[in-house]
Amino acid sequence: MNRLTNEEKQSLARVLEIIYGHDSQLLNLKNSFNEKTVEATEKAFVALTDCNENMKNLVTSLIGGGRLRSTCWLKRTLKAFERKLESDRVKFDGLACRAAVARNWKSEIVMSTYGI
Repeated sequence: MNRLTNEEKQSLARVLEIIYGHDSQLLNLKNSFNEKTVEATEKAFVALTDCNENMKNLVTSLIGGGRLRSTCWLKRTLKAFERKLESDRVKFDGLACRAAVARNWKSEIVMSTYGI
């Protein structure tokens, strides 16, 4: 399992905060974030973009539309992605998208920090 740098862990924590809001459980796991956590978060963002047109526009503008369905895009763009999310304070189309992503992906993100 590949390790993330402290800067990547911090960026990933901020990205997760965009999806889940302030979540003590996720913040407490920050030091255990790894490649699997990035992959699980990437899947969550793909699900969110499928649900939310504003997020889709943001992600495709950062990584290019054709590469959205490829994997490993989040790790390659993690710092830029975090900065863009922070600067724009992305508006979600609705709580339903966030709730669905939270329900479907949070446990995978948490489990990834344990190497599962």
